[in-house]
Amino acid sequence: MNDLLDRLADDVRPVRPLSLGHGRILAGTAALATIATVLVVFGVRPDLADGNPASLTLLVAGLFALLAVAAGWSATRLARPAVGGPQGGAHWVLAATLLLPAVSIVEFVSGSAGTMDVAFGLRCFAWGLASGLFTGVVLTHWLRRGATVLPEKAGTLVGLTAGAVGALAITLECSGSGLAHLGLWHVASVIVAALLGRVLVTPILRW
Repeated sequence: MNDLLDRLADDVRPVRPLSLGHGRILAGTAALATIATVLVVFGVRPDLADGNPASLTLLVAGLFALLAVAAGWSATRLARPAVGGPQGGAHWVLAATLLLPAVSIVEFVSGSAGTMDVAFGLRCFAWGLASGLFTGVVLTHWLRRGATVLPEKAGTLVGLTAGAVGALAITLECSGSGLAHLGLWHVASVIVAALLGRVLVTPILRW
């Protein structure tokens, strides 16, 4: 028995604990790289470039930024199993963000939203999804190194983080200024990214 234990002990190698800070730095770096790339390729939206940003632009961009931070923070925590403890406020920030499409729908029903450029909206929706891809891949790769016991939740949060980063990047370059456009098309990319994260990322994280 002692010989067996000795042989098993010889194969044991110390494992460095997974650092949540490292994961958050990686996700943050990927997000900043994404935003910088989008702004270099497409340019900065006119009101920001003129140094006179519209209040709605700041509000929407701020919500996306808060959502990206909150969802990313919660996602990285799921790399290490734990009982109790704070889970982050991603659901509250998401609820606040969903007020944007809700108000947009009210505007459409009341007739005050005006006409909508569907082609332009689809462009922002598609680029919002695509822009968040890099952050999603980085975060997924890092989470695979951990022990995620809630893969469905982690996958959803990864998608939510990626979608919020992509939506933030597109909001900073998009020339659209109406609530109907920002609240529907930009938020739609976040919601679809979260759903894709749950469907596509969850199997990758399951162990």
